[in-house]
Amino acid sequence: MQHFKNSIIPYLLTLLLIAGILPTNQLLAFADTANLITNPSAETAGSDGQPSGWAQGSWGNNTASFTYDTTAHTGSHALTVQMSNYSDGDAKWYFAPVAVTPGTIYNFSDYYKSTVSTTLTAQFTASNGSVSYQDMGNVQAGADWTPSTASFTAPANAQTVSIFHLINCNGTLTTDDASLTVAPPPAPVPAPTPQPVGSNSVPNPSVETISPTNPNNPDGWQTGKWGTNTTQFSYMSSGAESGSRALQVQTTAYTSGDAKWYFTPQPVVGSNQYVFSDYYKSTINSNVVVQFDDGNGNYSYMNLGDATASANWKQYTYVFNVPANAKNATVLHLIAGVGTLQTDNFSLINQGTPIGGAVGNNLIADASFETPNPNNNKLPYHWQTAKWGTNSPTFTYLNNAASAHTGNYAVQIKMSNYTSGDAKWFNDPVPVTSDSQYRYSDWYQGTVQTQVYVAFTMADGSSIYELIGSPDVATSWTQFSTTFTVPKGAVSMTAYHLINRNGSLTLDDASLTPYQPVGFNQAMVSIDFDDGYDTAYNYTLPLLQKYGLKSTQYIVSGFIDTPGYLSLSQLKTLAATQEIGAHSITHPNLTTESQKQFTNELTKSQTQLQQWTDQPVNTFAYPEGAYNNSITSVAKQHYAGARGVEVGLNSKDNLNPYDIKVQNITSNTTAADIADWVAQAQATNTWLVLVYHAVDPDPNNPVDSGPYTITPDQLDSQLSVIKNSGIAVLPMSQALAEAKSQQ
Repeated sequence: MQHFKNSIIPYLLTLLLIAGILPTNQLLAFADTANLITNPSAETAGSDGQPSGWAQGSWGNNTASFTYDTTAHTGSHALTVQMSNYSDGDAKWYFAPVAVTPGTIYNFSDYYKSTVSTTLTAQFTASNGSVSYQDMGNVQAGADWTPSTASFTAPANAQTVSIFHLINCNGTLTTDDASLTVAPPPAPVPAPTPQPVGSNSVPNPSVETISPTNPNNPDGWQTGKWGTNTTQFSYMSSGAESGSRALQVQTTAYTSGDAKWYFTPQPVVGSNQYVFSDYYKSTINSNVVVQFDDGNGNYSYMNLGDATASANWKQYTYVFNVPANAKNATVLHLIAGVGTLQTDNFSLINQGTPIGGAVGNNLIADASFETPNPNNNKLPYHWQTAKWGTNSPTFTYLNNAASAHTGNYAVQIKMSNYTSGDAKWFNDPVPVTSDSQYRYSDWYQGTVQTQVYVAFTMADGSSIYELIGSPDVATSWTQFSTTFTVPKGAVSMTAYHLINRNGSLTLDDASLTPYQPVGFNQAMVSIDFDDGYDTAYNYTLPLLQKYGLKSTQYIVSGFIDTPGYLSLSQLKTLAATQEIGAHSITHPNLTTESQKQFTNELTKSQTQLQQWTDQPVNTFAYPEGAYNNSITSVAKQHYAGARGVEVGLNSKDNLNPYDIKVQNITSNTTAADIADWVAQAQATNTWLVLVYHAVDPDPNNPVDSGPYTITPDQLDSQLSVIKNSGIAVLPMSQALAEAKSQQ
């Protein structure tokens, strides 16, 4: 069984757990080589009257009865397990583990009779004593002696293996004549050729041809299930949509997982458009998912949506584009609940060059929204909508040249009844290269300030979200454009230009392109600490002095001499060796303040800090990272520069002194992350700004506890990385002055 990774879109969290899918699970005729199993037919009994070299195992809540049977496939003995009172777990006879060589392919087979579907699982023991398991698929019930076969590759560090032919439901299983052999070297096989345009890629598409090795399956088809459910698979000989054969999945008890028939993965052409269709009948809604693989064991999934319950045969059709790196695909029409699903007459047609694809070096497909989705013309192709929280958005696919920036189409969101959350249009995920830079842009009109995030999917299936911009109100078409860095380990991304307050947002002409920055004369890093916690004096300052580094401390002037924050005396000591920046008087969201209020926050904090420290305060940090054009206009009158929390590196060609890009440090940031960011800055001669908050060994400190607080040990290791890298460490005003001088 292949085990699949998790994905960042919510509905895929379930789909990516789809198991029971094997690249191959058909019965094979293995070549005769030395059998590694001692007493493989269980003919030899030990002194205890049990088969020599065999053991019994069971776990969970069930009643398992083991019998050294005298009704055999060959010889006089076989092995039987009878299961009753089943709730969970399994039971099995298994042979004594045998030595294996990591990376070597092995063939297993046995003969069995069973009243229920059973499972083959390999148990490996590694050199360090750890145990791992590989599921090798389900075996259909068989009233007469039937062969089962499977192949596996011994994983790295594996020393021994045993194979469990197990039963995990009420019923009986008898096995005999087990065999484990080293697989002969495979003969060279030419790479399969995808079906040409207009041809059906599904093997045995009407399932009329019976498998020559398994009469319970159509040729080229397999079954798969996972989770806790009771499911029977049937190869129907009557009641088909056409012909005499169809497929049925019937689930009679369900807690979790799903079940499906699926065809052996077939070669496909990356980036081409395909049309899938089948006919189905079902008592409940079912789901259709495409599984792709890149030929190297990496799997991805595309949800084609739900097929509504239907008492009569009904056709399901969906058009989709194959990912660029995909080599093979199969389609899973699955059931996930108590009910019955029948399917027949499948097709997967290569349509050739996709419509609405990416153009030129723009990686976003249908970037101008000009192509309606062939499955739903109320949506542009390759775009979706999403919302969360308490709000009422209306999504509109505008078809009016007067409403578009270019062409005839644009998209719009009108938000009302807003309390929390956001709403957005977003593009299909785009493959990206980690540790590299990209430029995102779009044209927009907005009656309120909006935000732009990038959502990265990591190699392990997790997601990272980063803010890259806060476009201001725009009554006419305005371009938003910024650059950002893809985090290490990211494999794909999508952009969210979202609205999170009452108002409207219209979008057109999105773009995502690789970006090569124009570097400064040298790479630089600035180390910022926000808010003025007393930990800046107690823990941060000693570590900065340990490494001879100078930081910029952004102080909320109204917090001085309040519990948990710097005293005036501590501030003056800090200012003797560190640069001081302003961070407002009361730390409000400035975008919610009147002009008089935010002007006071910017100016009076600067004046007070300069009086206290007797040094200039040249830069400002926007509280909560919130700003707009009116706020930056005031900042320009009083400061050389300002920064928020938008992620990226600053370069000669993208520097905005009043929107300096940063990397935000959290409790999850590691020294390796710092090293990676510094290395990127050094490779491109860009300016990296690291934004810290509190540094406190007490995670329960009510003043500064939270995701942005790190420990002194974390800071120590991170400053050590910076110092040892040799990068120029400059406080904000000095780095900004050097950057401006080169523009």
